[in-house]
Amino acid sequence: MNNQEISISLKGVFNKGLKSLLVGLTCLNANTALAFDAGTSDPNDRLYESLIGNNNTCWLEVGYLQASANLTQILIGTTVSGTTRYYYYNGGYYRSATNTWSNTEASYTYSSTGSAGELSPATIATIMTDCGWSSANFTDNTPSSGFADGTTTFANATTASFTVDYTYNSRNFSFTGALTGAASDVPTTSAVYLGTPNLPTSLSSVVGDGSISLSYTAPSDLPTGAGETANIITDYEYELNGDGNWISASTTSTSFTISGLTNGTTYSVKVRAVNGVGDGLASSAISATPITVPNAPTSLSAILSNNQATVSFTAPTSTGGSNITDYEYQIDNGTWTSSGTTTSPVTITSGLITGTTQYVKLRAITSVGNGTASAPVALTSGSPQSVFTQNEDVIREQVQSVALQSIRNGVQEASGFMSSARDRFILCGNVSSGASSATCPSNIPFDIDGSASVSTTSANIDGSFFGQFGNFDGNYRRMTSGDFNLQRDENGNTTGALSGRIAWEYLSSDTAMLGWFVGAEYIQSDMTGTFTGDQTSFGASIGGYFVTELQNQLYLDGHLTIKQNEHDLQLTNGTLDLDSIYHSTSVLSGLTLTGVTTIDESSELWPTFSINAARADLGTIGFTGTAYGLTDSTLSMDGGLVSYADVSVAPKYRAAMDGQTLANSLLVATVTPKAMCEYTELSSSTSRNCGTGLLLGLLGTTKDGNGTLELELGLDSIGGATRHSVALNADLRY
Repeated sequence: MNNQEISISLKGVFNKGLKSLLVGLTCLNANTALAFDAGTSDPNDRLYESLIGNNNTCWLEVGYLQASANLTQILIGTTVSGTTRYYYYNGGYYRSATNTWSNTEASYTYSSTGSAGELSPATIATIMTDCGWSSANFTDNTPSSGFADGTTTFANATTASFTVDYTYNSRNFSFTGALTGAASDVPTTSAVYLGTPNLPTSLSSVVGDGSISLSYTAPSDLPTGAGETANIITDYEYELNGDGNWISASTTSTSFTISGLTNGTTYSVKVRAVNGVGDGLASSAISATPITVPNAPTSLSAILSNNQATVSFTAPTSTGGSNITDYEYQIDNGTWTSSGTTTSPVTITSGLITGTTQYVKLRAITSVGNGTASAPVALTSGSPQSVFTQNEDVIREQVQSVALQSIRNGVQEASGFMSSARDRFILCGNVSSGASSATCPSNIPFDIDGSASVSTTSANIDGSFFGQFGNFDGNYRRMTSGDFNLQRDENGNTTGALSGRIAWEYLSSDTAMLGWFVGAEYIQSDMTGTFTGDQTSFGASIGGYFVTELQNQLYLDGHLTIKQNEHDLQLTNGTLDLDSIYHSTSVLSGLTLTGVTTIDESSELWPTFSINAARADLGTIGFTGTAYGLTDSTLSMDGGLVSYADVSVAPKYRAAMDGQTLANSLLVATVTPKAMCEYTELSSSTSRNCGTGLLLGLLGTTKDGNGTLELELGLDSIGGATRHSVALNADLRY
C-alpha cells in the first residue's frame, strides 16, 4: 500500500439523508486514479443499512461498485466524533474523518498520516470503541475479481456478501449484506439482521396462593421478516432470587404464572426472552410475596357460663403468608362479628338465645381477606345441662375432696380405737393370768381425750370418749366409745364429724383378743371453691378387729370397717344451683406390728410398724340443677373412687420419771420419733408424700389408780407441710 494511491470516488444520494449515503471504494495502481461513471443508467451500487446499536450512532451501508479489478464492499458510519466513516476494502480497514460529502464524483487519496480529506489506517478495536461494541468480527465473502473494466453487468457477483458479528450492551448481533443479483443492469442487494432479544419491560405481578402471576411488555426491536425468523421469540424464562437457574415458562405470551411457591416468602423475579439466536437480556427484578387467606380454625369447643360463650379452638395450620389480625364469629349463619382477639379463645357476649341450641363458626382475618370458615360447634345457651357439663370436673373434684376428708378422719378414728385395744391387751392382758384388776379395771365409767393439730395448709381438732364394762375375769368387755372431729383442708373445705360405736371384745386365748363393733356417724361439711355449699351426711358402720401376740413381746393387730353413708349436698356457683342426695360406700383397714423390749425395770421400747388403707366409692351422683330459670332433674355424674393410704414406723420409748418401776410409776414420759408416707388418689390427681415427725408425751396416774391424764405434743413434716399437734387424754374411773 505504500506504493499505491487510493482514489475514492463518491456519488452522493441525499434523498434519505446522511444514512442513505452511497460509498464506493476502489483500489488503483500507484499514481492511477479512476472515477466512476455518474450516468443514471449505471449507478453500479446499492445501499442496505440497519441500526446496529449505540443509540442510533452506528449503522451499516453496503454498496457494490464495478471497478477494473476489484469490488468495493462496505461502509460503517458513526457519529461518535463528528461524522466518522470506516471503510473495509480487500481485508483492510480505513478511516475517514471528513464531514463533507459531495453529490458529484470525487476522489480521496490514501495517506498514512490521515490528513484531512484522506483515508488513514484503522483497526477493529477503533471501530468497536466508536460504536460501543464489546466484540466484533468481520467476514468478507466478496469476490475480488471477475469484473471487466467498463462492463455494466453484475452477473458474476451474485455470491458477494459481507458479515459483521458484534456484541453490544451484552446482546449478540449479526449483520450480513449480500449482492443477490441484477435487473436491467442494476444490482440488487439484501441484508439479514439477527440478534438476541432485548429485555422485557413494564414487569408487574399479581400474587396468589403459592403463586406469582407476571405480565410484561415484550421486546420488539428486531426485524422478523424473510431470512430473519430466528429473531422471533420462542420462549420466556424466569429466575428466582438471583440463583442463576433460569426456568422455562413454556410460553411466548406476555404473561404467565409461577406456581409451587411458599406463601409468606418474598421472591425476587426476573424475566428474559429467548429466540433462535439465544438468550435475551434479563428484565429488572421485582419482588413479590405469594399470599392467600388462612385456612379454617379446627377443634372448636364451646363453654357457656353467665350468659356468655367461650369458644376455644386450634389456630389455622396455615395463615396464608400473612399475620392474623382478628377472628370473627358467626351464629346460625348470621352476620360475621369481630371478636377483637387474635388468639384462642373467642368470647361471645351477644346474640345468644336462652334455652336454645345455636351453632357457631369461626374464621381468621388477615390483610389478604377473610379465611375459610370452620365447621360449626353447637352450644346451648342458658341450659342447666350445659353449665353442669362445663363444670362437671370441678364439681367432682370438690365432692371428692370432702370424701377424702371423711376417710382420713375414719382412718384416724380407727387408729385411735386400735391403739386403745392394743394397750389393753399388752398392759392388762388377762386378769386371770396375772394382770392387776386395779391397774386394768373391768369397768370404766368414763374416759375422754382430745387433740389439736395445725399445719401450714390445714387444721384438725379431734377427741374421743370411752366407757367400758367387763366381767371379773377380764376376758370379756363391752365398750361404748365415740369420736368428734373438726378439720379444715388445704382447699378451704371445713368438715365436722361426730361418731359413736358399741364394741364387744373377748380374749379367745392367752395370746389373742377378738372384737367387733357397730357404729353411726354424722358429718357436716362446708365447701368452698368454684362452687360453694354444704353437705350433710349420715352413716352406719360395722367392723371387726383382733390383737394377737405372735411371740413373746411381739404383737400384731388389725381391723376392717365397712361404712354406708347417705349425703345431702347443695352447691352453687352463682349461675347453677345443684341439689343431690346420693350414697357412698367406704372400706377402711389397717395392720400394726408392735414389739415390747424391756430395757430395765423403769424403761422399755415399743417399736411399731403400721399400715392403713381406705377407699370410698361415691357411685353415680344424681343432681337437680336450676339455671336461667330452668330446672333439670336428670343431671348426673360418676362420683368416682377416692383412695387414701399411709405407712409409718414409730419406735416409742417409755420411761418412769418418779424413780419407780414402769409397773408402779405414776409419771411416765414417752418419746416417739416417726417416719411416714401418705398416698391420696382422686379422679383428677394423685399425690405421694413422705416425711418425719416426733411425739413427746407425759402420762400421770392418780395414787388410787382411778384417774389418768396424758399430754402429747407432736411435730410432723410431710409433703412440704409442717403440722403441730397437741393431744390431751383424761381418764376418770368410778
